[in-house]
Amino acid sequence: MKVLVDARWIFPEISGIGLYTVELLRALLAQDRENDYVVLFSDAGVMERTVLDLGLDEARNAEASLVPYGVFSMKSQLMMPSYIRGIGADIFHSTNYMVPMAAFSALRANRTKCVITIHDLIPLLFPDHAPKAKKTRLMPLYRFVMRQVAARADAILTVSENSAHDIRRMLMSRNADHAKVVSAYNGVSDEYRKLAWAPARNPRKLLYVGRLDPYKNVTGLMRIFKGVLGRTSEKVKLVIAGSKDPRYPEAERLAEELGVSEHVEWTGYVTPEKLIALYAEASVLVHPSHYEGFGLPVAEAMAAGLPVVCSSGGSLSEVAGNAACVHEHTDETGFVESICSILDSESKAKELSQLGRSQAEKFTWANAARKTREVYEMLAGGNS
Repeated sequence: MKVLVDARWIFPEISGIGLYTVELLRALLAQDRENDYVVLFSDAGVMERTVLDLGLDEARNAEASLVPYGVFSMKSQLMMPSYIRGIGADIFHSTNYMVPMAAFSALRANRTKCVITIHDLIPLLFPDHAPKAKKTRLMPLYRFVMRQVAARADAILTVSENSAHDIRRMLMSRNADHAKVVSAYNGVSDEYRKLAWAPARNPRKLLYVGRLDPYKNVTGLMRIFKGVLGRTSEKVKLVIAGSKDPRYPEAERLAEELGVSEHVEWTGYVTPEKLIALYAEASVLVHPSHYEGFGLPVAEAMAAGLPVVCSSGGSLSEVAGNAACVHEHTDETGFVESICSILDSESKAKELSQLGRSQAEKFTWANAARKTREVYEMLAGGNS
């Protein structure tokens, strides 16, 4: 079986989709010596970095390939069908929602089977989730594309049971199609599990990891932080880990209005290595998002032994289980009380640390790769 993995979703700055792509590939190549993999890139620098990271230049059953068009370009739509046929791929896997439409029919069986990963349907569920994003401004087109892609896919991978439910409800026109949606949790790097976490002092640090889109509720986080500062005797700092987004300055402005900005650190983009260090230095991860398809920072924090206070939105209750303090995203008082109870009680912090490490055992890239490979082999078997 030959699998073509569209890794054009890995960008120079590693984000959630890029991380998923890299780590899934790493785990697939570690456990699968029987099948052949072609890993597709459109950026030579990203390809060189990823080849070195994954050891693709030394792998017997994997190779990198470079094409001169990005995943969203019209050239990709026009040229990829012949490229896929030319390499004789049995499986084409896009690690995010876009595929070359002309390569796959929604009406008849495809020679090359199409697998896509849809991480969440937040833009469809909450059209105002990120009002200045292209998906929001082009919502009718985005909705059309998602339905077309879902119809053409032979299998849809997603990262939680909650997201699987959303996909079946919003994109599947027939009950018979429901079976092609397969849930496979994201994994967490073993580097997080190696951390010897202990509550930090002087100052204690609350950590938020993620973007600033409105649905992430970073403005709510600022109000929560204000409440924490007024309730605890500890010296506390809030660290916002992630790139600033000039489209959404509301959280930074609110920090100024609330008088907490001097206690807030904006790191900008952080490398994976720096992110691990931030988890090790923090006292609590706070994640008050309205909705998540998975919620990787929550899983990463639990794997590192860092106590978590998060919302119940989307899959977060599913991922957190009983190993975190979980509140409705509107319950800012509940967030404040839970954070302060962790800061003020070392026994509470250690209890959540232990529960989190246990819960995080569910989230391994080896498990994600195993389920993904099962989907590949089931579809390839249908070609024989």
